[in-house]
Amino acid sequence: SDWRNYATKLASRYKGRVHLYELWNEPDEPRFYSGTPEKLAVLNREAYQALKKIDPSITVVSSSLSGSAKSPEYLDRYFAAGGGNSADVIGYHFYAAKSTPEAMLPKIAAVRDVMRHHDLKKPLWNTETGWHFANHDQNDPAESWLGPALSDDDASAYLARSYILSWAAGIERLYWYAWGE
Repeated sequence: SDWRNYATKLASRYKGRVHLYELWNEPDEPRFYSGTPEKLAVLNREAYQALKKIDPSITVVSSSLSGSAKSPEYLDRYFAAGGGNSADVIGYHFYAAKSTPEAMLPKIAAVRDVMRHHDLKKPLWNTETGWHFANHDQNDPAESWLGPALSDDDASAYLARSYILSWAAGIERLYWYAWGE
């Protein structure tokens, strides 16, 4: 009930000003969520119902998984527990760190396979992706998991290719994280 009350207050406060809600950031990463995919589906259902009750016109994006190697299995469990029914859009983080933008394509296909398995016919958004770019002020050492910093020319090319490839793969939206760290 605390979670439902929180979602209700949030939707009430921002009704007419916030039009998109993403339910949870990278719940498959223990630093962001410590419960099971099944419990997450329950939490997401409560939030979805509360948000939509206050403002039916909003778009609710599912919890967006990190895109790690274990994410498709987590997504399968989440969808099996009904998580895909508590969203208007399926969100996912299609990172291809230390590789090229083309490496997103098999990840997109894997998520679409899981969606098909659960008969989910909803838009798929890439709610977070990016590479390690040379920040001319200072690079954050915590972002080293993204690989070596790309040059300005390569960074520009990766950005353009990411959007073009995502569009070609049917991804309706792509949110970039982050240009300058």
